[in-house]
Amino acid sequence: MTWTKLSDDFSDDCWELSDAAVRLHMEGLVWSNRKLLDCRLVKDEMVRWAKRPGAAEELVAAGWWRDDDTVYLIVHHAIYQRAREAVLKQQDANQKNGQKGGLAGGAPACHIVAAALAHWKAAQTSPPQARHTLVPMVDKPDRGGDDGFLDLMRVPF
Repeated sequence: MTWTKLSDDFSDDCWELSDAAVRLHMEGLVWSNRKLLDCRLVKDEMVRWAKRPGAAEELVAAGWWRDDDTVYLIVHHAIYQRAREAVLKQQDANQKNGQKGGLAGGAPACHIVAAALAHWKAAQTSPPQARHTLVPMVDKPDRGGDDGFLDLMRVPF
């Protein structure tokens, strides 16, 4: 799966564009990322994914897209999008990791985090006789890798 990335000031940048142009730009970014096109949109294929392809002229005039004969090149926010090669490399690494068994026990990371969070919430609402709670391990490195989640540890209180 690919993701389209926008900066937090994207809506400010769009202020002067028509709604049709903003929508076309968003559709173009998403289509390019989905199909790994490196921000190159084939003009003849726009009818497949664009609600209002005619708004491309406005995007070119605003400098958001460049007209390059048979394709449009997305300029605005192109820097935030992952390149085809980077996505393919990540997909390959993910596939190899999956063949190795992925996470210990085979459980997806989201299930592990959900279980830990449910356990933490239960510990927070336990009767006073509970002798421990779960807290994020902020002073220790994350054992699960760079997954964006903190490990939890049991601490007495």
